[in-house]
Amino acid sequence: CIAGVISLEDALRLVSERARLIKSVAPGAMLSVALGEAETRTWLTESGLPLDLAAVNGTDQCVVAGPIEAIKEFRARLNARRIAAMQLPMSYAYHSRQMASIGDAFAACLAGIRLQTPTIPMEKCIETEHAVDTPAYWLAHLLRPVRFAEGLGRIVDSGLHCFLEIGPGDALTQLTRRLHGADPATRAIASQSTRHEHNDAIFLTALGELWSAGLPVDWRAVYRRHRGTPVRIVSLPIY
Repeated sequence: CIAGVISLEDALRLVSERARLIKSVAPGAMLSVALGEAETRTWLTESGLPLDLAAVNGTDQCVVAGPIEAIKEFRARLNARRIAAMQLPMSYAYHSRQMASIGDAFAACLAGIRLQTPTIPMEKCIETEHAVDTPAYWLAHLLRPVRFAEGLGRIVDSGLHCFLEIGPGDALTQLTRRLHGADPATRAIASQSTRHEHNDAIFLTALGELWSAGLPVDWRAVYRRHRGTPVRIVSLPIY
């Protein structure tokens, strides 16, 4: 939406339809594994279980997805070898072969969406030759693993070092700090809480961090949004 590839209205419709289709898929699970991509793929091949690599989040952090019982078995095998593995709070096996059953229906939904060339640069985190303004890219996004670490690395290499997470929570913020936190020039900032009542405070804190990082802020727009919001001043001791 921000890059202008999909309008807000079409994005809401697409996300809603995608969620409806996923509900028709058999329940699944996702497992965070403390292994690199090559090691994870070896384990998956040797396990013989119907599991897929769903994400590569770092040199020693991947996510595996598949049927619930297969995930439980895979986790038990890893733990027996003292390899850390944690099941994620997901009800479906995203970015896995289990999503293939809704591929045709999702492609039909994409055919009704107007996709446009991005107005600002976008970094792909899916391994595909398709451009982001084609239905084929978003279909690949449904089925193929997310290569977050690679995409983020390319952005940092291009000279950009300030990152704002625009969804609820701070999962991507924490991943970014884990991957590039040693660089004092890199900042990762969360903008929303998973708990709605704290969103204003987190939003304003994020705004302050962006401003202190040297990014321009439209203060008139900020003041218009928060006009009339009660402000409480608290005196804190300085040690």
